[in-house]
Amino acid sequence: MLKEVFDLEKNQFEELSIADAEKLIRDGKACEIGEIALIRNIDRQVDQCVNAYKDAVNEIRTTDDPRIRNVEGAAEYEIRKLKETLDEGIKELIEIKKQKIDEFYEKAMHEKANAIKSISSTEKESARFFIEKLIGEVKYGSLENALSELESQVKYMNDDRKKALLLEFSKLTDAFENKINNVQQKSINRRLRAIYRELNNINDTGLIKARMAEALKEQSTGFTSYTILKLTHSTYRKRRLNHEVI
Repeated sequence: MLKEVFDLEKNQFEELSIADAEKLIRDGKACEIGEIALIRNIDRQVDQCVNAYKDAVNEIRTTDDPRIRNVEGAAEYEIRKLKETLDEGIKELIEIKKQKIDEFYEKAMHEKANAIKSISSTEKESARFFIEKLIGEVKYGSLENALSELESQVKYMNDDRKKALLLEFSKLTDAFENKINNVQQKSINRRLRAIYRELNNINDTGLIKARMAEALKEQSTGFTSYTILKLTHSTYRKRRLNHEVI
């Protein structure tokens, strides 16, 4: 049995064994998906609909009912009705899922905004000064020194300092972009992404929910089981193949 969690280090949803999922949560490397479970229920509902459709089609094709078996075109007619019902139902569920994702996203962004508002003016000023100091080092000194200093300090920062630095971080990355060459780009971007992940490693429910919402937005609003059905099932394919599995 699997459990879905949000991996805080990878910034993505993961389905793991219950033991592995619980360990990541205990270690502070993952969190429960909370309200997103309601959205996942829609996926499971579609899985059930798809399985029921395949069973119903198979039953029609193998039935001994003379009203279907002995009447030309009757089986195709019944299957066509099933297919239309499934397609309409899936279309509605796609809209419901999209709406639920949008609602979760808007709520999460609102909570993120409130979390950022709670940063003190002292922390904001300290973060601004620190970033400006690093930008000066990037422009007029050493890229490596600026990056190393940030890497060495970020791991010891408290959550409020990290939140404040996140507000200024894009200014620093812009400064790096203007200075790095093609040889340095891959390595420096990798290190900057690692720093950004560490800055986001904050025990703040509002910011964590926002990260979950952004990851959720990147996922398709479609349904895997329905997509596979349309690609492989004979009632959706224009041509039957000898090796087709129904």
